Amino acid sequence: RPRLVRLGSCEFGFDAAHAFFERGTVQFQDAIRDAMADIFRDTTASRFSVVIPSMRQTRFASTIPADADAALRTALVGYDADLFTEGREGGDVFPVHLAPQAGTHLERYAVSHVDASVSGSLSVLQPVFPDARVDILPSMSAALIAYRAIVSQTPTTDLPRLLIGMVDDGFDVMLLRG
Repeated sequence: RPRLVRLGSCEFGFDAAHAFFERGTVQFQDAIRDAMADIFRDTTASRFSVVIPSMRQTRFASTIPADADAALRTALVGYDADLFTEGREGGDVFPVHLAPQAGTHLERYAVSHVDASVSGSLSVLQPVFPDARVDILPSMSAALIAYRAIVSQTPTTDLPRLLIGMVDDGFDVMLLRG
């Protein structure tokens, strides 16, 4: 089952997020790769999830007819992604089903799109984890996973809950109900 094997951190003399996500110079990529190899030197983990910060995503909402089959749903979310990313090709799309709209035959999705350049940056980590699976996870999905783990151990309530995530350049806010 998933468990924390080792926790570590690194201080860099450069903006590591910029170097990682913007495909910085090879020198910086090598430093990031070396730091990750050091932090996870003795890990037995077979899977890693890299959380993508909100500022490295395009987020939007998509509304789809409730009776749409999987192919139509995918096509409609893809169409919206094309609009919101100004036609940038490639990348990864992460739709999250939201609560149904009462009295309508519509389903709502919160969608995160991660550009191909960002997901391609993960190739820097492949030599560090040659036998492990490295997944990308939008920050909203990561927050929901953490929230569900915490709330599963607390009494159930119908009250809405507010999640606030702080990052260097801003914050994320989510209101959850149910």
